[in-house]
Amino acid sequence: MTWAAADGAAEHGLVGRDREVAHLAAFAARPDAEAIVLVVEGEAGIGKSMLWRAGVEAARAAHLDVRTSRPAQGETGFSR
Repeated sequence: MTWAAADGAAEHGLVGRDREVAHLAAFAARPDAEAIVLVVEGEAGIGKSMLWRAGVEAARAAHLDVRTSRPAQGETGFSR
């Protein structure tokens, strides 16, 4: 499957996030980067997890080696 910013937002249910999805697609398409990191941050409930999932899919569609990390349920309170 080819991942494109134009259909990526709608495909992931990201209404009104075309700009963010375009940034994710551009980030994943960088041919010059050997080791790159993308951090998605913001207030709780604004859709970071959905953007993160779209970004992971974009990177994998670009044949990048994707490493992800998320806290376990017991660790989620550490950032408060």
